Amino acid sequence: MHQRLNGIQCIGLIGFIFFSLVSTAFAETPRLLFIGNSYTYGNDLEQMTVKLMAKASSDWEAVEADRHALGGARFVQHLAEADGTNGETDLRTKILGPAYFAVMLQEQSQIPGFPQANPTYQESSSSFAGLNQLVQGNGAQTLALMTWGRRSGDSQNALRFPDFKVMQSHLRDGYFQYATSQTTDNRSVVVVPAGLAFEKVYDDIVAAGEDPLDEASLFWNLYVGDGSHPSLTGSYLTACTLFGSLTGQRLDSLEWAPEGIDDASRDAIQAAANFAVFDSHVAEDAPALFLRPAQTQEETDSEEGSEPQEETETETEDEVSPEPVSPAEPDPAASGGCSGCNASQGLSFYLLIPALWLFRRRLLRQV
Repeated sequence: MHQRLNGIQCIGLIGFIFFSLVSTAFAETPRLLFIGNSYTYGNDLEQMTVKLMAKASSDWEAVEADRHALGGARFVQHLAEADGTNGETDLRTKILGPAYFAVMLQEQSQIPGFPQANPTYQESSSSFAGLNQLVQGNGAQTLALMTWGRRSGDSQNALRFPDFKVMQSHLRDGYFQYATSQTTDNRSVVVVPAGLAFEKVYDDIVAAGEDPLDEASLFWNLYVGDGSHPSLTGSYLTACTLFGSLTGQRLDSLEWAPEGIDDASRDAIQAAANFAVFDSHVAEDAPALFLRPAQTQEETDSEEGSEPQEETETETEDEVSPEPVSPAEPDPAASGGCSGCNASQGLSFYLLIPALWLFRRRLLRQV
């Protein structure tokens, strides 16, 4: 008998068992690779994440990160850089080089929310599969970095994305589908639910009887002036969510935050990241593959080349509109989901991953 996941909570098991145990067992420095666009290189997200991880946990003091990002870049472009189509590129050198601990994949900000029968989404999903295969060949774990809905929706796709909440819902479904389509009995793909952390900030403001679109609100200030790219605060929220997904650890009153973020905002951001990774509830229509063995009731309640170019805060990401197709709605089976969830319903498999990983790395060191 199975019971629905307590939201994204399974990452607390998979992340803790897989990421933390493996990282602390290795003598070599854990290395991360961020592949994306201006959502990723804005505010040096990868370096912010490294600093936060080192401040938050002694287990991650030596972590390093690299990035490959170009404004407006899509998965299809990254795949051509990585698979040899464009020759021996910087990204291909990285992905064929020494093993990373984890590789973060972030798509252009609109495409994951398009209907899943749409050609643009299908191209994206196929490219994600190709990138995931290369990441697997590198020996790294694949993380799909779920981005956030635009602050007031997307005026270029107003019917599909009329406001933040609707856009976020479609992005959630799209990223979950990327991950579940590539998850197998032998290897899971994890979703980093940054977009759900943005949504938690939004929802908390609504619950307090206030307007998230008030220019003084924390939610408003997660974005720069274009209402799309993250501010320093928004990138900090993303880094906090990455920490939880990578380590399986909650941020517990971490005092560090980038200069300019006040204590109240810092605490609210950390709480939103914890909620998104560990406590979000799966939609009632979540498919069966997002289940794991029964829990107690208490448990169930409890986005450039070899070097990124500089970008101003108001740089506009390449806009994309979905091509009309029929049917126009996503596959209902793609609704819902959770970070770290996968097609395997049992937990025992994950207990074998660290041992297999360590055994493989020891063999490689002996060769």
